[in-house]
Amino acid sequence: MARRTFVFIVCSPHGRVGVSTTARLLTDFYLSRRLPVEGFDTDPHEPDYGAWFPGHVRIVDAADIKGQISLFDRLLVNDETPKIVDIWHRSYKRFFATVKDIDFFEEARRHGVEPI
Repeated sequence: MARRTFVFIVCSPHGRVGVSTTARLLTDFYLSRRLPVEGFDTDPHEPDYGAWFPGHVRIVDAADIKGQISLFDRLLVNDETPKIVDIWHRSYKRFFATVKDIDFFEEARRHGVEPI
């Protein structure tokens, strides 16, 4: 039986509350067990999360269509690799508007991906 692919959406509509720290802890958890993990940092200006794990975290601009496409296309891949998304507080509204527009949660479940 295949393992589920988890997508951790780490977010808050407010800055300076520990979103990047939480994303880092989740990433450390998987890396400490020598398991694959893929992260996404939606702060293209000061990517704190991305700076900690340059080989495992991709910087994406959630305000840009290309960034949105590259992010959501990758999140829907059921490859058993956990994905961790650090949602910058300035990207919060736009991210969830896109999630609603593309019906991300329903699409994820169809692909065998478990958003958390």
